[in-house]
Amino acid sequence: MERTRAAPLEKQLSELLSEPLEAARERSRTAFDREVGAFKNRFVLFGGGNMGRRVLARLRQDGIEPLAFSDNQSSQWGEAIDGLDILAPRDAVARFGSDAVFVVTIYNNRHSFPDTRTQLLNLGCRKVISIIPLRWKYWESFLPYFRDDLPHKVLLEADAIHRAFSLWSDEPSRREFVAQVAWRLHGDFDVLGAPDAEQEYFPEDLFRFTGDDLIVDVGAFDGDTIRRFLKLRGNEFRGIVALEPDPENFGKLSRYVSELPVEVSAKIELYELAAASHAGRVRFAGGEGVASAVGNTGSIEVSCVRLDDLLAASHPTYIKMDVEGAEPDAIEGCKRILNEERPILAACVYHAQDHLWNIPIALSRITQDHHVFLRPHMPECWDTVCYAVPHGRSIGAEGFSVRPC
Repeated sequence: MERTRAAPLEKQLSELLSEPLEAARERSRTAFDREVGAFKNRFVLFGGGNMGRRVLARLRQDGIEPLAFSDNQSSQWGEAIDGLDILAPRDAVARFGSDAVFVVTIYNNRHSFPDTRTQLLNLGCRKVISIIPLRWKYWESFLPYFRDDLPHKVLLEADAIHRAFSLWSDEPSRREFVAQVAWRLHGDFDVLGAPDAEQEYFPEDLFRFTGDDLIVDVGAFDGDTIRRFLKLRGNEFRGIVALEPDPENFGKLSRYVSELPVEVSAKIELYELAAASHAGRVRFAGGEGVASAVGNTGSIEVSCVRLDDLLAASHPTYIKMDVEGAEPDAIEGCKRILNEERPILAACVYHAQDHLWNIPIALSRITQDHHVFLRPHMPECWDTVCYAVPHGRSIGAEGFSVRPC
């Protein structure tokens, strides 16, 4: 029965990955020009944030001057960004909607391109496109970035993608996986489903917490995940271990925990450390808030540790990882824990294009005792999490089945 349900999705995935490599390369080179060709480089940039500014600068390098910015934030109307006027959406459409392309340059984890497209079309826009074809064309300036990259790179990893498909333990995971592969290949937002309604990191349809749980928060930021956990569980947990390497974030985290009731804060341990596959020091880009990250271009160094060493005597039951792309390295550093202690793992898989398939594959090589689920918690593939739940703690979502080892 389970194999029968998976078969149509498997066929769809095979069809996606059978595309000739050169066809995908050609799409990334020409899609933007095809979309805007009839409008002769007449653009309105919808979204005056950081991405909009970057797009404006890149177009100007090619001698292209957009007609205007437009934005839903009324506080910006009548202002200018780098010399380009910002218009209210209704005014922008009235002036340019019939003979210009509106390129949506909004880029954050709360935005839905289909919703913005509908808004502009209802106002009378003739043509609305996403930023993806533009970023493909100017990939040297914009890619890779988080889950975005050139589509032909997906095809180069077809074998790994097929392998990852076989690992998901329920139909919603397989459906979401195929949709996100399709989106990475074609940039079509209409293939994506709605974000999962369950709480990010704590989906009650996959597992339940107990009073004996030891929570490990890797990439604790300012305590936002701890805050959500305490709202759900109160004081019903054994302990929390939180790692945050960014000095500024760690200061905020420490202040937050110090203000908690003593009976709660006494069970929380804080470490100004990064999780890695080795102990030592790593380059780090700090001071970026939630975007602070390990990386060779970082301006500071921070200490790093293997979770296998730090938690050798702690017996963790749940590990959350949101470390801005360093998840594979952090997972490598907790192989013993995953294999022997069998905790639940919630690892983000949206920080790089290939994390969607390579993280579940990495987990399958470490442990044979976890069910693996995929859940998106924000629009446009943002906040997509891989949940590895040990046998005995999975509560059985729709279409649930034991994944093959």
